[in-house]
Amino acid sequence: MINSKSLFVTVILLLLLPLSLYISTVGASGNFDHFYLTCQATPVSSQLLWTPIIIVASPYGGNATGSSSVYSWGSFTFAFAEYTSYTFTTQHETTNEIGASNGEVVGLFELDNWTIYKLQTVSAIGIGNNNPCAASYTAQLTAHSNYKQTYTLLPCGSKVDSNIPQSFSMTDNQNHQVYSSVILPSLDYTTDQGGVGTCNSVGVTQSVTASQWITGSIGISISGYSVSGSLAITQGSGNSVTFTYTFPKNGVWTWTYLSGQASPGLAFNYAPCS
Repeated sequence: MINSKSLFVTVILLLLLPLSLYISTVGASGNFDHFYLTCQATPVSSQLLWTPIIIVASPYGGNATGSSSVYSWGSFTFAFAEYTSYTFTTQHETTNEIGASNGEVVGLFELDNWTIYKLQTVSAIGIGNNNPCAASYTAQLTAHSNYKQTYTLLPCGSKVDSNIPQSFSMTDNQNHQVYSSVILPSLDYTTDQGGVGTCNSVGVTQSVTASQWITGSIGISISGYSVSGSLAITQGSGNSVTFTYTFPKNGVWTWTYLSGQASPGLAFNYAPCS
């Protein structure tokens, strides 16, 4: 037979049990019961692609030359999640001289490995800020080969920078393998944003300083997956002169700023003197 004292203790314990379970749950909730959203990236395909370091256009009949020791790099940013992104750069310094003449458009490219990732928003246990994926796929520059080659995007004799290819294939001179390029921003001449005329002079030489040489979008296409990001090609440092354009006599050249603002990166349109 249960005595009254034992019965009293049992009742008290039963009454306190829900409270003790509640306290235990609250105490553990910081580690186990809270969830937040995060972006999970899974690699789906990789490939070596020609990646731009610097691209320069020359005026018809003239030329554009660069220093033999130039700080030049491309910065590539791809959306990864709502508050974060992947940002990568190509080679930060190159001693390769780059130049173009008589309407050529020439680029210096590095053979780099790119990887495309599938993005999925998932729940994670713990305390954290919600950071869902901002896209279905993203891309990352995963390895540098440090191997560089030049490629002529527009040939000599071009009077207007139009229909410049935004992608190409080029053979690696070391291993004799053919690789595709990333998808470049449009480098075509579009509107008159500046110019120079030499109808009454013997010619003009114009030196330019560096800032954002070219800005625009960049595309990565691998195995049926396509991702777009932003590109900024930067040339030089501070106020150092990096490129010189030469315009011969008896011509008028208008240009478009390739970054959409005043900068050394130009696309040209030529007209003879009237």
